[in-house]
Amino acid sequence: MAKTKGSYPTIAATIKVHAMREREVERSPKPQRHRRCQPEPKIEDEPLEVELLE
Repeated sequence: MAKTKGSYPTIAATIKVHAMREREVERSPKPQRHRRCQPEPKIEDEPLEVELLE
């Protein structure tokens, strides 16, 4: 009984740590890619529209 009581919370803690790491890895690259991709096409589209208007 002592082994199960001592090992269970550690397993739960490791699962939480892995879940938090996976969430951070999933969240960090996605917003960076979206933020980098969004301004680039806008900057490229704006001068093209200005040239067409001029």
